[in-house]
Amino acid sequence: METRRVQETTAALVVIGDEILSGAVADANIPWLAAQLRQIGVRLRRVLVVADVVGEIGEAVGDVAGRHTYVFTSGGVGPTHDDVTMAGVAAGLGRRMARHQEFEALIRAAFGEKTNEHLLAMADLPEGARLEFAPGDPFPTVAVANLFVLPGVPQYFRSRFNVIRGLLHGTPLASRRVYTTKEEPAIAGLLADAEDLRAGVRIGSYPVYDRASDYRVMITVESLDPADADAVRDHLVQHLGPEAVARVG
Repeated sequence: METRRVQETTAALVVIGDEILSGAVADANIPWLAAQLRQIGVRLRRVLVVADVVGEIGEAVGDVAGRHTYVFTSGGVGPTHDDVTMAGVAAGLGRRMARHQEFEALIRAAFGEKTNEHLLAMADLPEGARLEFAPGDPFPTVAVANLFVLPGVPQYFRSRFNVIRGLLHGTPLASRRVYTTKEEPAIAGLLADAEDLRAGVRIGSYPVYDRASDYRVMITVESLDPADADAVRDHLVQHLGPEAVARVG
């Protein structure tokens, strides 16, 4: 009988901002997003950091949009001259920019007499963009095809991600751990061989340097198929030997 393989759900993140590249601001969104995606079974496979330049944003978006299930952008969505993410997304997806009437109405309602052309420019979106709302939130998250445009400020990045979190679907990885008292050089060959036992299994090794610890290396085994993860973990335990296994998780 043929074994059905579950396809991995992947994502890419395009971080946009001169302030990130200059070191003026440290990015906090990458590790947070990776952890959130992992919880719902989506693997963050690629991160690109680009300047506030339409062409560079478009090149990055065009590179990842067709290769991943989901794409996220971070930064460059305000009313100032360097907020050019929407134009870059449009360029990367091969779409024109157009004034989104519903978004324009939201801006006018929110700012009233303070509304100006700089604010209204935020309603210029790639054609085909859709708005994703959260209850009680006056402003939406913009999505285009499989791409979601998020702000760069961490607190807003997180709140906007939570708006669209329910739209994302993946297959959680089965994760197993083996804690061994052997050092990494002594197990390198075993790990390489074990990863080849089952297709799609990934093995990681993480040494600790605290001599008070009861182990020297934590080995992780991850797979979309729990049976494969179990089989490779058991193989490692068997070949390490009971005297070299501190515990198994």
